[in-house]
Amino acid sequence: MGETTPRYRTLDRPGPGLATIAEPDGREAVWALNQRGARLQLCAQCDVMDAQMYRPALVRGPAGPYLCRPCVEGTPDN
Repeated sequence: MGETTPRYRTLDRPGPGLATIAEPDGREAVWALNQRGARLQLCAQCDVMDAQMYRPALVRGPAGPYLCRPCVEGTPDN
C-alpha cells in the first residue's frame, strides 16, 4: 500500500511558532502556533485533538483549519 500524501505541507519555518503552509487549494499562507492552548481542537491533517495548534495567521473565522505541532514541525507528540 502506498502512503497517503499529506493535504497540508510545511514549506518553511520563518521563526519560532511560525510556519509557511501549502494548503490543499494551492494557497500558501503563514500559520502561527496558538501558545495559550485554550481549547482542544481537531487537527485537519491527522485528526488528533490537542490544545496547542497552528492556524492561519490571518483569521478566516472560528471554524478554520488547525494543524497539530507534530504535523507542522515533524516531531513526535510528547
